[in-house]
Amino acid sequence: MPHTVSFIQDDKDPSVLHEFLVNVGPLGIKEEPATRDGFWPCVRPMANSDDSVTDEVTLFRAAVQGVRRCLEIGNAPPAHIDELCTSLLAHVEGDNAEANLKHFKKSYKRMLAEGEENAIYLTAILKALDNAKSEEEAELWVMQSVNAQLLARPSRRA
Repeated sequence: MPHTVSFIQDDKDPSVLHEFLVNVGPLGIKEEPATRDGFWPCVRPMANSDDSVTDEVTLFRAAVQGVRRCLEIGNAPPAHIDELCTSLLAHVEGDNAEANLKHFKKSYKRMLAEGEENAIYLTAILKALDNAKSEEEAELWVMQSVNAQLLARPSRRA
């Protein structure tokens, strides 16, 4: 597994940075110990500068950008990336974007609860919508979730 060096700021002296070695997953995303829900805690809650939370439609669009980045890292064909992202974004186009997004979330949560497999990107988007407070966080939540799901799959290298 590839590694990278990361730094953490000292609690007592902010000018001091401590080095540590971090595993890097298949998407080049840092691995940290999983929490009880199996998710990594490296996305910290960050509100906007005015402490407000970004609206869900904007978070959804940012989450779709996270899907795009994952597919690009995975060298998916550009036509496939565009098709998938365009179809996802279609859910929040038009006058009733918030209502359409609410319906999207309800439908896909039900589908996932019924055991739908291979819904990596939908699971990641829903995780982002449930946890992110900013566009940057939404994108990172998607990338983390996809990475975690890929790491959890049985290895095909055998």
